[in-house]
Amino acid sequence: MRLRRAIKIGLVFVFPLSLSLLFFSPMQVYGSTISVTNTNDSGAGSLRQAILTANSTPELDTITFNIGAGGLKTIKPLTQFPEITAPVIIDGTTQPGYTNSPLIELDGSIPTAAGTTTGFSITAGNSTLRGLIINRFSQPVMIYAGGNNHIEGCFIGMNATGTAPVGTPDYGIRIEDSSNNVIGGLTSAQRNVIKALTIASFAAEGMSAAGNVVQGNYIGVAVDGSTRLNSGIGLLIGGAANNVVGGTEVGARNVISGSQTGIAIWGTTGSNNRIQGNYIGTDATGMAAVINVDIGIEIDAGADNVIGSADPAGRNVISGSGWGIYLHTTAKRTVIQGNYIGTNAAGTAYIPNGFGISMNRSQDNLIGGTTSGAGNLIAGNNNHGIYIETSDSTGIRILMNSIFNNGLLGIERVDVAENVVILTSVSGTTTATHVEGIVNAKPAQVQTVRIEFFSNVACDYIGYGEGEQYIGFLDVVTDSLGIANFAGDVQPTMKKIVTATATSSIGTSRFSQCHPKTHTDTIGIFRQSDATFYLRNENSTGFADSSLTFGAATDFPITGDWNGDGIDTPGVYRKSTGEFFLTDSTSTPAVLHYSFVLGIPNDQPIVGDWDADGKDGVGVFRPSNGLIYLKSDLTTGFAQYTMVLGIPGDVGIAGDWNGDGKDSPGVYRPSNQQFYLTNSVCNCPVFGDAQLGLGIAGDTPFAGDWDNDGKSGVGVYRQSNGLTYIKNALTTGFADASFVFGSASDYPLAGYWVRIAPPPPETAPPFVPQRQR
Repeated sequence: MRLRRAIKIGLVFVFPLSLSLLFFSPMQVYGSTISVTNTNDSGAGSLRQAILTANSTPELDTITFNIGAGGLKTIKPLTQFPEITAPVIIDGTTQPGYTNSPLIELDGSIPTAAGTTTGFSITAGNSTLRGLIINRFSQPVMIYAGGNNHIEGCFIGMNATGTAPVGTPDYGIRIEDSSNNVIGGLTSAQRNVIKALTIASFAAEGMSAAGNVVQGNYIGVAVDGSTRLNSGIGLLIGGAANNVVGGTEVGARNVISGSQTGIAIWGTTGSNNRIQGNYIGTDATGMAAVINVDIGIEIDAGADNVIGSADPAGRNVISGSGWGIYLHTTAKRTVIQGNYIGTNAAGTAYIPNGFGISMNRSQDNLIGGTTSGAGNLIAGNNNHGIYIETSDSTGIRILMNSIFNNGLLGIERVDVAENVVILTSVSGTTTATHVEGIVNAKPAQVQTVRIEFFSNVACDYIGYGEGEQYIGFLDVVTDSLGIANFAGDVQPTMKKIVTATATSSIGTSRFSQCHPKTHTDTIGIFRQSDATFYLRNENSTGFADSSLTFGAATDFPITGDWNGDGIDTPGVYRKSTGEFFLTDSTSTPAVLHYSFVLGIPNDQPIVGDWDADGKDGVGVFRPSNGLIYLKSDLTTGFAQYTMVLGIPGDVGIAGDWNGDGKDSPGVYRPSNQQFYLTNSVCNCPVFGDAQLGLGIAGDTPFAGDWDNDGKSGVGVYRQSNGLTYIKNALTTGFADASFVFGSASDYPLAGYWVRIAPPPPETAPPFVPQRQR
């Protein structure tokens, strides 16, 4: 029923003719407000009659609800509602009692209509559906032709509370050849909860379905943002271009989960669509899985689509699916940037996909990029991080991403004509990582190849790395065969394993084989008389380069990289109590950072990175029975590993004896001056993998990487005169170097020290070292 028509006529101002100007505001006509007052299928006060009335005039009418005493009301049409042919706002939020949840339910379950009807069919454009529950229709909302429609605050395919699906709709909202529609919005009140069973919860289809925006919705999950609804496709774009799913604005995020496929873009004309800022395969917090069974985002044949953004606000979380992203059937020039693929929204825990990103017959895609924020985090997936399945998937550039801890390779590609990069040397300081190697690029011609370098906590399972932390690149010009040597400096890193990729015109290679980042350990001593660590930056006779006071005179000194910053700092073990005291400080006065208990009085401390996480843990060797207890975390608690190596009276040490990036224990037997070293870290008895002799009775053993080869050597310190002997190879023989540093009763140390100002001069002992075996 038409209740009123409001007409506002603008004022006309006539100025003097000498101004030759006439200003006026145009006439603006507002449509009627039509009230629905009952749940009847037809007649006065019914929704059907309200739609017919609104269709009879071209103005923008508003249909409101005032049924009964308010609260939830259900309207069950006996036949399909009339098509909406004139602009209208159907506003369910006007029903008395509305707060944040719809109260007007449109139920298409009448037997003669069930499964065969459309709830609302809109052809007029410029219309709005707001605050409605639309269920048990085969197509709850269908938008044809006319654009600029808004669907907001509705439960579609859901029960009245939005907690469970109702009916078996083919589609939830379907747009066909209609442009510039907005589904949802930036506020929680505008959020739609949408579920369809057989085809798609939302679909925009046809070449004219352009400029549509889908924001802030829950698609495939219930109103709580976490209950899985088991939909078909969450969101389908069929042959349509220039649509936006999500966005970078606050509130634009959609949650698209709980479906077979989260988002699908199909057809060669499905181009220039943007998918940004969404949670796909997770709940609304982004911290738990709500899986999409098959694919998170699928692009089939479209071009120039964008997934994510270098702006963190445009980051998608794409996790909990069989494939995170799958590009196929000539999908090309897709840009994938700034996403978290296989993790939660914080990037702190894994919500794995089967594959992170896969490509089949897909060309010229960009994964990551060279601008800040463009790199993706691709981690924790069960298979390959990135999988290029076919040899005709060419021109795939993979740049500046963080790819690690995937079940198989970080990057895998099936074609044999790929770039190959080999690292021959990697060394590190506090200011740079120096890299050297060779690249063989395809095609075999003179060209510029971009070599990217990455640091990793550990190597991949077959020796080919992934790329956890991007640390820089070198541009290299090849010869006519596509071959070039390279050498240069990139960013410093605390991680121990370095890998590289090579990108030429054919795309990006797999990651190279792992290469350990090495540095030369240098000597230090602990002087009990003043509880001071004296550290030297060269393995040669001379004075200390830095000093630091820490601990007590009766403590047992140790050093290690406690926080993973690549710098070794002091610690002490209090043998009377079994307490460790450690500092990350690099200068006096040192600050205590860690204190905890491990072992019993009179145990001997050892230090090593037992789990290759880039941080040193500790352990104790029990001289009374030859047991070794190792612990990676710097807290009081039980040892993680208990090993048997050595006999009573041995002295415990530790090092990376085989260069695998993981430290393991050893013992030195003072009775015969023999080292017994194992490459194992386990809960087990072990035998020595290496045995060698060095030193004389009374020497004190220690270990370090003396020659920057990634493997620990051994050394002995002669406390009677301050002589140090170091050896690189783990075989009996002469020491490789000997020198004077320290004085009688000092205790030897080795590590990579921060380069700081030297302490006040001290007097070196007045004797010259001799060669020793």
